[in-house]
Amino acid sequence: VRGHGRGQARRSVAIRNGNGLAGAGFDATERIQGLGYSANTSNADNFDYQDTVVVYNDSSDKEAAEAIVKALGVGKAVQNSNTYLFEEDFLIVLGADWK
Repeated sequence: VRGHGRGQARRSVAIRNGNGLAGAGFDATERIQGLGYSANTSNADNFDYQDTVVVYNDSSDKEAAEAIVKALGVGKAVQNSNTYLFEEDFLIVLGADWK
């Protein structure tokens, strides 16, 4: 894997559409594109999510999660407390507050 940035492998983001709006995942991918993450998009387990969240596992990723929130223009960064299962570095769940 070729290094990216500070000698790290390229980091990844899972984007899950939790609001049912067509194209929301694509729009989110476009918004974070400048941050250099690879992203994969699909639907969440349901479309009833009210709030957009950027989930991170390790506390050292809080700052990066907040930068993703800023790029998205909506949502909040939350540390995972074994609520969400994802293999990527970050999980974005798009909620009804997505614009």
